[in-house]
Amino acid sequence: MTYLDATSSELAIASGVTDLDPEIALRSFLDSFDIALVSHYLSGGSSSDTAEEEPAFFRYLVLTCVIAVNDVVGTDLETHNFRVRMGQAFGIAELTSVGGVNRLWRRLASWSDRQRSAGRAVRQVVLPDPGAMRLIGHAVKMAFPAWRDKAQFAAMLKTISQSVRRSPRRLVEELLRTHRRFDIPSAIMDALQDFSERLSSGQTMLADHRFWALVSGIERQISAENGEKDAAFWIELRFAGFDQDVAEFTLNTARQSRSSSIGGGPFAGRAWSDVLQAVAGNKSGHVARRIGDGYAVFVERAGSWVCDEGGPGADEFCMVVARRGSAPRDWRLRTTWTEVENDWDISGRIDGIEVLRHLSRNGFVPEELVSPRLTGGVSLKRNVYLGRASFLPELSGVESSAISVTRLSEGLGELRVEPNGLLRCEETTDGVWRIGLAEGDNRMDLTCVLEGSAPEPGTYADLTSKPGWRQDREMLDETSSHPSQIEVEIEDDVAADRTAVEDLGEAIFSKAGTVWREGELIALIDRVVPTHDLVWDVLRAYQEAGWLDPYISQAWRGRVWACRRPRLILLSESEAVVDGATPWIVQKTLSQALGVTGGELKRYYGTSWSPSTIRIDGTSVVRLAETLEWPVLRLSALPAPDPILQWIEDPRTPDGRRHASSWSYGLGLFVGRQDESARVSLERWVRDRGDEADLYVLRRGSEILKKTASRVAAILEGHRLNKMALFVQSGEKVRRIGKSGYLPSPIARHARLRTMRSSGPVIADDGTWDYTYHLDRSTTAWLRRFIGEGFASRGEEGPSTGSAMALARHRGTRRPSWRSIAGGM
Repeated sequence: MTYLDATSSELAIASGVTDLDPEIALRSFLDSFDIALVSHYLSGGSSSDTAEEEPAFFRYLVLTCVIAVNDVVGTDLETHNFRVRMGQAFGIAELTSVGGVNRLWRRLASWSDRQRSAGRAVRQVVLPDPGAMRLIGHAVKMAFPAWRDKAQFAAMLKTISQSVRRSPRRLVEELLRTHRRFDIPSAIMDALQDFSERLSSGQTMLADHRFWALVSGIERQISAENGEKDAAFWIELRFAGFDQDVAEFTLNTARQSRSSSIGGGPFAGRAWSDVLQAVAGNKSGHVARRIGDGYAVFVERAGSWVCDEGGPGADEFCMVVARRGSAPRDWRLRTTWTEVENDWDISGRIDGIEVLRHLSRNGFVPEELVSPRLTGGVSLKRNVYLGRASFLPELSGVESSAISVTRLSEGLGELRVEPNGLLRCEETTDGVWRIGLAEGDNRMDLTCVLEGSAPEPGTYADLTSKPGWRQDREMLDETSSHPSQIEVEIEDDVAADRTAVEDLGEAIFSKAGTVWREGELIALIDRVVPTHDLVWDVLRAYQEAGWLDPYISQAWRGRVWACRRPRLILLSESEAVVDGATPWIVQKTLSQALGVTGGELKRYYGTSWSPSTIRIDGTSVVRLAETLEWPVLRLSALPAPDPILQWIEDPRTPDGRRHASSWSYGLGLFVGRQDESARVSLERWVRDRGDEADLYVLRRGSEILKKTASRVAAILEGHRLNKMALFVQSGEKVRRIGKSGYLPSPIARHARLRTMRSSGPVIADDGTWDYTYHLDRSTTAWLRRFIGEGFASRGEEGPSTGSAMALARHRGTRRPSWRSIAGGM
């Protein structure tokens, strides 16, 4: 810390109160002090122990800066006397006891050095030379900028064009011209010259330099005076949906402690039209101006696509959202365009240098400064991340910086940072680290806090009663009154390396208190699975294992996922299976409860990419549930195996919707052409406006047989009506034929509870991936009655597994998606 910005606007931001008036913040801060204690501390009379965790005198040092830089109501605006201004701020003529101010600042610097040596995450305090001001010099020079200096400098900046003000190099050249030097206050000139020297030496880690921070603050002030909204926002883009053709946009504003999505609360991305509405009338900043011109440029960063003030770099990849008729449609970019909304299209992935060339011709100036930040990762709370190898955050803006890492607390594992900013660890890691960055003599510290497991929330997310959302149901779940009996002999198994699955489970559970936007969840899983084609199968495995429940928006074409609260499924008085999300913290709580009630915890592993199943033996299940405060449910019977009774009919029709794709029974995918070999076709219909869920239509010729919003149910019924196998029995398992399609989730969950084995993807002999279920005899018989010839007999592949399908599976054919569009396919 080389200076302290204690202006009223910064006090308002520091308060954490939304839209707090700066003058009210200033007055509230001053009202929190007692004049007698102010005199005591500033006279040097404090005997506080400077080794304490937070020195009590620090707020009084902030007060000295507040008096130095603000125009306080009730003070003499003409006086430069610090003691007079301090006294008048508290309603007295003069505060004479300020002889200890410099000593207090030096004590703070010494305290900072000791704390850093002891490994605490404390910033270094670098004091300026007090000059001739032996009593208050540190306070006056640490306080930057003085209110008079800032007002004078702001008036001068307004005479300079906006394009020059927003380019650090051009602005420095302009301000250092001879005729400008006498118009710049000396303190600001000192900061300007230091900034200029660092810029000339090649340093770029200067976005937080006190001079540029001052310029940026004045720029925001000018925008506000012109009636413009705060320009400091950025837009995040992710792709969701089975076909990854649902674009989710999230608008993030500056100085937020966490991201919030526009118009939809904290748990939903929204359509592009919502972005346009949110930024309407905003002409300040690169993002707003480009959207006003009819386009936005998104850059691939930290697992998502981001449109921000920085714009693209020459070595980055971009995607462009553009209105038809706007400039990018005439740039002759080497890409394809796909509709994202009425009159707006989205490009494929483009080299940044190609886009940057066109932007520069239109006056865009690339970011010249960087402010290193931790980005990405799985955030557990502010500045705290999940310490799992696959999900660590990364450092941005460190291209020319020397990096060092110092552990500040005891903990597991070791952390390292690669020169490109990627954080690495070999095992589960926790603790506090100081990441040091250096460019010449310019140094900066970042604190990285890692925790090895996700915490359990006070309240689990529950959307069942939320307006505008409904649970994604795949069957009506009508059950018979006969109790079910488990007819499979459970054997212990040997678990393979479960590190990746356990890491993913912890990452998924990090949002148990809120919900996952589908695009976020897809990107999360994509970081850890061996191939992108596995993303949906792994997500489905967690759903069928009882970890996640999907909810569909009734206002737009979107879906979110909520972690299920743990519960006990009663098998007998002394036996139960755990249903719900069971990461490390839940298993620890369960083990502690078993230490009180007695009993044994057993884990059973299904497939290599599915969560384990936890079974409890030898205890009173009711007593255990009371100890845990978990609900207890009985294992229900299998529902009636009648597809007519279980079908959920949708009242919508294809009218007003666009035919997006059709199911290929040979490939097991939705593709862009009709399957001529099928008597009953399966079609997917969407609304271009993106304001509702997809509609699946089963049709024989021109006759519509059935309609539903459930993809799983539609695929099952299509195979049943066409008498084409979707599943085949293989030993004690049931294997999916093709690349997509699942059993209804209630049946898959029921099978897991009866066999103790979770469903999920498994690797086949030819190196491709299958999806496998463990079914007992009763469930297998139920399935045969439910989908008829959609279930091939043991050893029989069925009519849908011809040479074309085998070839497609061997080559890894996949549906057209945003991933393939982004890759230029």
